[in-house]
Amino acid sequence: MKKNLGYKILALVITLFIWLQISLLREQTTIINIPIRIIGISDDLYLMGVNELKVPINVHGRGINILIFYLSDPSINYNGENIILGNNIIDLGLLEQSLPINPKLRFSFVQSVINLTITTDKIVSKRVRLIYDFYSNIDKEALLANNYIFEDFFVTISGPGYQIESIEYVYTEIIKLDIIKDENPHIRVKPINEHVLTLPSVINLVKTTEMISSKTLPFIPIIHDEKVIIFPQRVTVKIEGKTDSLSLVGANDIIAYVAPDLHSDKEETEIRFRKPNFVNIIDYTPKSVSVQIK
Repeated sequence: MKKNLGYKILALVITLFIWLQISLLREQTTIINIPIRIIGISDDLYLMGVNELKVPINVHGRGINILIFYLSDPSINYNGENIILGNNIIDLGLLEQSLPINPKLRFSFVQSVINLTITTDKIVSKRVRLIYDFYSNIDKEALLANNYIFEDFFVTISGPGYQIESIEYVYTEIIKLDIIKDENPHIRVKPINEHVLTLPSVINLVKTTEMISSKTLPFIPIIHDEKVIIFPQRVTVKIEGKTDSLSLVGANDIIAYVAPDLHSDKEETEIRFRKPNFVNIIDYTPKSVSVQIK
């Protein structure tokens, strides 16, 4: 009985082997979904959902060659130099010119392929507040007691507009007192996600022998182009620096300004500053102003 079962299993294996061999050697057509890789797109545009962009392709040839092609992780390059902001319909004629070249296979579009769309967003940048995330108040007080100060209280983030607009601040990684054991102590800014770039991404700790203090400068006028009306027109700024140097800084030493794009429909623009190198701006309000072109 067992002997007969062994023969049956062997016969089944041989049958499957013969069937597989015939399938791999005969001519056939298979549909394969091939990813589209966009090249040459403008640096200020962000491709949305590009990882999901695939096109079904008829692949005709011997089964073994189709299998080898599939396992090679194929993709189709699409020239994106004419892609603009918003929705873009892929030029199938241009895409067809980029179909893979393989002397052992023939390629064609599946007839159901009519419209393939690429959606883009504008890549924008803005400055946001950096929040130092201490493990505990003890760690924070100990660092300050050891006369350590931070180089930056604001960072620049860059990425797709729909994400950047909702971000008002970013955090550092958890800060513990033992970082001062390093020869060059520094703190990393916590990444937001793979699509948003933060600069700088590392903040250095600087040891000073002088006392550090802060002060608030209220109602600094915001300089703006005469072609626009802004609201509000003044900003309150909190600055930090060495106590002796800070006493010399007044409202006239901090220049607040806006530089809105006069060709944009954007109603809000962020406030920028020019300041002496020996002070840091650690906070200000408001963060942006409304803009109306006259």
